[in-house]
Amino acid sequence: MIETYREISGIVVFELSGSTFCINLDDVYLIKKIDETGEGNMPEYIKNGYIRINNSDIILIDLTKYFDLPPMSMQASSRIIIINHFIVEGELTLRYGFIADRVNEIIALNYCKYDQILNFTQSENGGFLEGKILFENRELLLPNFSRIGTSLLEDKAKYSN
Repeated sequence: MIETYREISGIVVFELSGSTFCINLDDVYLIKKIDETGEGNMPEYIKNGYIRINNSDIILIDLTKYFDLPPMSMQASSRIIIINHFIVEGELTLRYGFIADRVNEIIALNYCKYDQILNFTQSENGGFLEGKILFENRELLLPNFSRIGTSLLEDKAKYSN
């Protein structure tokens, strides 16, 4: 469940297969222009392999599969978004990334609380969509990156045994 009382500094708005999504800016580690990705020995849903950043191999997932969206195609505007996943407050558990068709904008919110400026509607299906944000007459989909990260950790444990 999203912590609507949590203060955030902003949101990153991005496109994925024709849908507009967002992520809490505080959860973003890096936004990188596409260059080289490798093919790792990963489960099927890891479409693009991995990228090496600061001597770490970071898994790149195919985010479209979590939302039953058509596969995306690489383009000059595509960007890799690397996020930090925390299970315990303040303790980095996993860093992973995904490829977006484009990053539209970064909106500064000056450490407001979600419910002070963003009209948030919780998703009712309990899946990988946290909910929807209505911001300046735009509907932004907010993935449940915590649930996605936890599923990656569970799969990582299965494949490492």
